Amino acid sequence: MTQITIKTESSFPAKGELSEYGFTFSYSEAEDEAVLFDLSQDFCSKLVPKEPVGSFFKELRKIDLQKLLWEEEKIRRADGFYLIVEISSDSRNLSLELNNPSMQIYKDDGCEESFKFLELVQKMTKFAKEQGVDFELEEELGNGLSH
Repeated sequence: MTQITIKTESSFPAKGELSEYGFTFSYSEAEDEAVLFDLSQDFCSKLVPKEPVGSFFKELRKIDLQKLLWEEEKIRRADGFYLIVEISSDSRNLSLELNNPSMQIYKDDGCEESFKFLELVQKMTKFAKEQGVDFELEEELGNGLSH
């Protein structure tokens, strides 16, 4: 079983409190469908089509996460907005936190792996929204999608 969670955190929460805001895809090659958890709904789950969720995980495997971590060192801008992506597969877990994840900034600074990663996050977010999850990334994240 493989899972990926996409959520955001802000240093300036709108309601004065931090709460989980995002979603999780749970995927297994053996299953006919994937599961989508809406974190804002106390882990309310919904079965969703296996594709495109399976293709998201295949795309993720093509991204060099080690390179992504090193590219993050180039980005020194902060706006109080964080994109948090947690990946787990069986007993292995990885958590990535991107500060001010503007696609245009990553593209301009030559952070190709990070840019590809953010494009994938954007695709997953769009699919989750189509499935009824109320989740928005900062508008700035969408900048630079056309390249």
